[in-house]
Amino acid sequence: MRRFTHLLLTISFLLASLCAVSANATETTSKNIQLVTSAADPWPPYISKTHKDGGVSVEIANAALATQGYKVTNKIVPWARALKGTENGMFDLILDAWWTQERSLTFMYSRPYLDGPIKFIKHKDDNFTFNELEDLKGKTIALVRDYGY
Repeated sequence: MRRFTHLLLTISFLLASLCAVSANATETTSKNIQLVTSAADPWPPYISKTHKDGGVSVEIANAALATQGYKVTNKIVPWARALKGTENGMFDLILDAWWTQERSLTFMYSRPYLDGPIKFIKHKDDNFTFNELEDLKGKTIALVRDYGY
């Protein structure tokens, strides 16, 4: 049921987004299919070069937008380039961005359509456990520039 709810929310968002996207869409076939270009860095299973359809996010976007005559082509680029390229119109949308206050000044967001839990990853032999922010004191943590953690 939860997946079905997320799919319905996704379809609603993508259909509502057509107004904003259509200004940048390009006709690609005689059937009037419009090409919409999204951008993101790899984040399997949501965005993936090895997934036959580009990832779960690309599949959902294509299913929803196809009903309105659109096809999504996703470009895998570094995250900072995806943000900047979408901001300046090089790309039409980002399929897997987290909401941040700063980004909301530039971008329009949908309701969430998938859940993507964030996890700490550590070596199996490390006895570290995380319960609160203070537990991270003295640890080195890798982050990606401009992600919305």
